Amino acid sequence: MRYITKSRLIQFLQCGKLGFISHHQPKELPTPDLATQRVFKQGHVVGFEAQKQYPDGIMIKAPAFKMEEALKETQTLLSENKTLFEATFAFEGVLVRVDILNPVEGGWEIIEVKSSTEVKDEHINDVAIQNWVLSNCGLTIKKCSVMTINSKVTKGENIFNLFSVGEVTHTMFSQVEILVNRYKTILSKEKAPQVDIGKHCSNPYDCPLWEKCKAEKKLPKVSVLDIPNHKKKWFHYETGKVALTDLINEKWSPTQFRMIVSHLEGKLISDLDVVSNFLSQLQYPLYYLDFETEQKAVPRLMKTRPYQQVVFQYSLHIEQEDGAIEWVDYLANDESDPRETVIKGLLANLGTEGSIISYNAPFEVSRIREMAKDFPQYRDGLLALLDRFIDPLTCFREGVYHPAFQGSFSIKSVAPALLGEKASYLNLEVQDGIMAQEYFDQILSEKDEVKKQGLISALRKYCRQDTYLMVLLMDWLRAVIKTKSGMFSAIS
Repeated sequence: MRYITKSRLIQFLQCGKLGFISHHQPKELPTPDLATQRVFKQGHVVGFEAQKQYPDGIMIKAPAFKMEEALKETQTLLSENKTLFEATFAFEGVLVRVDILNPVEGGWEIIEVKSSTEVKDEHINDVAIQNWVLSNCGLTIKKCSVMTINSKVTKGENIFNLFSVGEVTHTMFSQVEILVNRYKTILSKEKAPQVDIGKHCSNPYDCPLWEKCKAEKKLPKVSVLDIPNHKKKWFHYETGKVALTDLINEKWSPTQFRMIVSHLEGKLISDLDVVSNFLSQLQYPLYYLDFETEQKAVPRLMKTRPYQQVVFQYSLHIEQEDGAIEWVDYLANDESDPRETVIKGLLANLGTEGSIISYNAPFEVSRIREMAKDFPQYRDGLLALLDRFIDPLTCFREGVYHPAFQGSFSIKSVAPALLGEKASYLNLEVQDGIMAQEYFDQILSEKDEVKKQGLISALRKYCRQDTYLMVLLMDWLRAVIKTKSGMFSAIS
């Protein structure tokens, strides 16, 4: 029997088309990207840690693809009145697996484990479906709860503090039954329902069919959906104002207007006043700094918190006033806490004067503040760095736009657009921050020294690219002022 799973129902609740395709045509769904795979992996780690809170709990041994075995095993174990992990139930073709089914006085408690730090509406929907199935299977459900990560706990404290449990027993059965019947009606059709793109495509989750559905709409290459920080994009889309030519007379911020004009005229636009003011702030030597971090729901290191961004790598290009450039970097390569080594390296190499240039500088500034808090012996030296930070992202967002940015001001969009192929990340083995975290995880677990050195080399090249491109972008900005290219008067 082919069951309707809880995850498919949740997808249907978001979008009827997604629910239909995920059930009938799952091969049409793209392979999850690395970021999604890491979220799944982290969810498994969180689930395992949650089970430790019930040391006498029993895991249903039948794997997910052998549902009939899991159903029978669950029925057998219910009589023992013990906590069950992955207890499996089915009612009217709807199948659920309960993260933790805990016996309480007079019945059972459903506990849904989530790797987020707060209970969300979509979590309650998860529990409501389980509640409906289990109640109709004859179980007395006394309590429904969602277990989330307690982001304030520090590793080294009692493991029971890692989680917070919120009761959500107020979920309603009738809504679930209506949802199930609607889904069955849709599944009985020969074709997926026609659903237009909209806010639901990213609420509550990013839809895996987004690119496919967007392509089907045959939108302009750059449309209202690409305008940065546009809060009314779906209003404009729904009223037919999709092309940039339809939008020129709307009320826009200077950044948004600059983007629209750049695309309509097909040329680079630079606000020379913004660029000049930015460059005037620079004080030599210039320190181009970039961090890579790991972020774990279940902390790996002592005295770190869930989801704390822990710096494991930095790249630093140092430019003297005469143009001389030096590169310094650090990359942790074992299980020890890298933060004190990072701190010592930063304080030794950043000196006491000169601008520290980081693209999207609030990220680096926040990490330094956290390290100053966690390592008070270095507090004064670290905090003294903060006033020296300068963010080129601000300059590009407020004063420069090239059509090849495609609405994005990330360095991975800006640098290739302005500097050409030499600034691309596509030729690198590691191409983004998610891959950097994956490679770092592999470095920590790799036993083969040759393979480990290969991973280290790839990660160093990636982080070096980030800071070297900042050097080249500074050269580009200087050239803009020198040649007065792409002139565009400031927008009031």
